[in-house]
Amino acid sequence: MRSNFIQSQIEGLKVGIAQPNLSLAQISAFKIPLPPLKIQQEIVAACEVVDEAVREAQLELERAAEAINALVENISAPLKKLSEVTSKIGSGATPRGGESAYKETGITLIRSQNIYDYGF
Repeated sequence: MRSNFIQSQIEGLKVGIAQPNLSLAQISAFKIPLPPLKIQQEIVAACEVVDEAVREAQLELERAAEAINALVENISAPLKKLSEVTSKIGSGATPRGGESAYKETGITLIRSQNIYDYGF
């Protein structure tokens, strides 16, 4: 693969033991493959498509978060302390068994690291 070849060239030029490095002159003289302009433009176009998809996904997430906030703000149920609706609140090691400690029915195990702003 071409990138492995380039990496091996870079490795061969490094000097020093504790912190191997390249000099500015070595870096300046290094030749890198440069695709033709048409391919560069195709790469940019593909990146722009991905960037737009990311922007759309971020907007969708923001809209979903706003919808969740609106739902939570409109809840008319009385607020209760966590201790009123749980049988045990503790800290310490997660129970042994990994995935088997999480059950579909029965007593629910919720780890503190799995608690987020709007859910578990």
